[in-house]
Amino acid sequence: MTNTTHLTRLRTRMLATAYSNADFWARRWAFLTDQAVGTLARRDPAAAEALAASLLTSRFRE
Repeated sequence: MTNTTHLTRLRTRMLATAYSNADFWARRWAFLTDQAVGTLARRDPAAAEALAASLLTSRFRE
């Protein structure tokens, strides 16, 4: 995914998790988090981009 924003990468990853994970709660939280980030992006694109960048580089991925 070259030349894309952090927000696009994060939302793609969350939706891929939502649709490929067999665990009900993992699917649910990935979908709900994607919806929340999408809403933030409509209200404040810069804040959403900053949030996505911090989530993609955070230690939570480890």
